[in-house]
Amino acid sequence: MMRATVYLSFLAALGVISSTLCANALPHIADHFQARFLTAQFTISLFFIGSAFGQMATGVLSDRWGQRRVLSAGLLLFVVASLACAMADSMALLIGFRMLQGMGSAAGPVMARAIAATISEERRSAQVQSYNAIGIGLASISAIIAGGFLVAISWRLAFVLAALIGGALFCFAFAALKADPLPQIGRPWLFGARRVWGNRPFLVHTAIHSLTYGLMYGYISLFSRFLKELWPAVTSGEIALYSGLMIVCYMVGAWVSSQGVLRFGVHRLVYSGVMIQLCGGVLLIAVPYPFVGLVFFNFALGLILPMTSAGALAAFRSEGAGTASALLGLSYRIGGSVLCSAICYAAVQHYFGFGPWMIAFSAASLLLLFAVERTPHRAGNQV
Repeated sequence: MMRATVYLSFLAALGVISSTLCANALPHIADHFQARFLTAQFTISLFFIGSAFGQMATGVLSDRWGQRRVLSAGLLLFVVASLACAMADSMALLIGFRMLQGMGSAAGPVMARAIAATISEERRSAQVQSYNAIGIGLASISAIIAGGFLVAISWRLAFVLAALIGGALFCFAFAALKADPLPQIGRPWLFGARRVWGNRPFLVHTAIHSLTYGLMYGYISLFSRFLKELWPAVTSGEIALYSGLMIVCYMVGAWVSSQGVLRFGVHRLVYSGVMIQLCGGVLLIAVPYPFVGLVFFNFALGLILPMTSAGALAAFRSEGAGTASALLGLSYRIGGSVLCSAICYAAVQHYFGFGPWMIAFSAASLLLLFAVERTPHRAGNQV
């Protein structure tokens, strides 16, 4: 079990690693191909579009053909696409290969969630997903540091490193994941998706997860501007340092959730995380020194995201975990990181203080969602 947990932690971070490494290389890519920076940014956009398609395909196919088999195919696609990106001799080819890389990278987070839900009951699955969150935090910091060194030599090395990481995950997949359940064959994917969307615990946890994820992305996109508003003389190095500290707060929250879920259950930790998130929003509004509120907010992210992921997939342990994981991923990618963060960004252009109010309002809305849950479901989450 420990070997599988460690492996899933690395697997869950695959998308973060590949997107972060490329983000560091964007200025160098634009200079190399003598293209506008806006054109180079399409490598990010196409990566996420590919990831969206890859998530759905990976989840559905894994329920029919087996998790390890589909995971291995996705990792192989990721490795080949990463090497193709490293050797691309035009911007058009690089953008196209980045879309394929995004499709392959989707196998990481989708299968990490689905496998954790399949091999463990809800609380153990939540614990594994908390460790996955810690792995994602470590990967974010490591990719930022490694990417900074590599792109100083050549932007192509960032994609070579991504290929090496994907290759290592591919090689260890069968050794680390020996308990691959039999695929569920015979049910068309549309019926599987309908069954997932008709599951009330899935909808509740997915709504909480997606909104929280959207707030996180809105915060990430505005954090540098937030610091500039607070301290006009802040340097890029200081912004990176503060960003790292906030990631550490997120990792601490994930560690607390991994230690507390076996005793308190998924529902109580999600409720506690939303309460802490509400406190963070109120502190950001009321306290002149904002970092206390940001510490609360990032700590709450580490509590909420792993627990809601496990809660959403708990009902699909025996069948449909891949489809449920894919629909959860699409929901927080589209409804969370795209729509919610876009709303935050657009609103803040007119009134910068809207951000803290958005956090507080969203947390209060999530508490209301908890309040209208039926008693049987609440009890069921605390098994």
